[in-house]
Amino acid sequence: MRMRSKRNDKSRRPKNILILLWSSTISSGREFLGGFTKQARARRNWQLHLRISKRIPESNILQTIRLGGYDGIVTDEDTFNSLPKGTIPEATSVVVFGTYAPNAPKNVAFVQNDNVAIARFGANYLLRLGRFRSFGFVPTEVEHGWSRLRAEAFADEIARHRASAVIFAHNNARTSLKAWLISLPKPIAIMAACDTTALEIIETCKRARISIPEQVSILGVDNDELLCEFAAPTISSVLPRHDKVGELADKALARMFRGWPPSLPKREICDEQTVIERESTAPIAPASHLITTALSFIRQNASKNITVNDVVTHLGVSRSLVDLRFREYQGETISEAILRVRLEEVRKRLASTSMSVTKVAHACGFADVSHLQVVFKRRFGLPMGQWRQQNFEREPR
Repeated sequence: MRMRSKRNDKSRRPKNILILLWSSTISSGREFLGGFTKQARARRNWQLHLRISKRIPESNILQTIRLGGYDGIVTDEDTFNSLPKGTIPEATSVVVFGTYAPNAPKNVAFVQNDNVAIARFGANYLLRLGRFRSFGFVPTEVEHGWSRLRAEAFADEIARHRASAVIFAHNNARTSLKAWLISLPKPIAIMAACDTTALEIIETCKRARISIPEQVSILGVDNDELLCEFAAPTISSVLPRHDKVGELADKALARMFRGWPPSLPKREICDEQTVIERESTAPIAPASHLITTALSFIRQNASKNITVNDVVTHLGVSRSLVDLRFREYQGETISEAILRVRLEEVRKRLASTSMSVTKVAHACGFADVSHLQVVFKRRFGLPMGQWRQQNFEREPR
């Protein structure tokens, strides 16, 4: 009988891979993880172990790495930069997502999105909208290399088209974001380093009474759907292919296990991206804008027992015009829209809180609880108490 060589036995042994990500809530990290694990589980004899480094004390992270006996580690920029030098054994292959360090040890490789291409892509998207007096870029509040690269590339691309872009400086104590936004010539197009920063810009515009997208158009990066759809108005965003970067990480780690040729670069870049267009940049027809503004006002003020006249006054147009547009675009009257939004909020509170029916009614703009009971049953087919029993979202034990 032919004996297997020890070398073959070793090569067939499953590789232990530690995936060490800073956070499980950042969309880019989730998409990267999805791309990496999809490839790794389909084609590799690897055992994957996921840890969230933000939740682990640094001493425990070091112990996990030193005692885990891992063949490979896949991690992100924040975690990699937080590790003291010499933490990772030389025999362990490491792939880092989101950054590049040219003087890194030989056992470390890098994969990342092309931040310069992302910024140029965003700049050209805003330039194509073609109606701005000025352009701006807001980097992350905590400085990151990728944020700085995006800011510089955005300004360069705008300058290439014979315009200029102003980069907001978070460290300028004399200029707040609100003051900066007020000072800029309008209309202006602003690119944010990421969706979290874009949300900050939107909230600041609201406080400054700057309208979006009429005065300021805002473009984020990453297409974090939770943030982009939560915002009012919703956020347009550049979508880099984080999942493709995850696939690059899988391939890079596999090559390192086979012996990475010195002639190959230790950095791989993904330059695929697209724009997911939403309300923060989309041109709005006058009629659609009227409806959008009215519904936004209703959602924000429905609990205050607003009337149709309040909506009309806010819009600054005749009631007959608003009634006509609502029937054309919504298939309902303004009062029906107010009632619908209030009932949506009633259902949300019944399903997610233990508030009494009376408190729910008052919180949602209904002064008469018995009237709400009648309307609710007519609309949803069940009394409020029974509906709550069937739909209450209990916390898992």
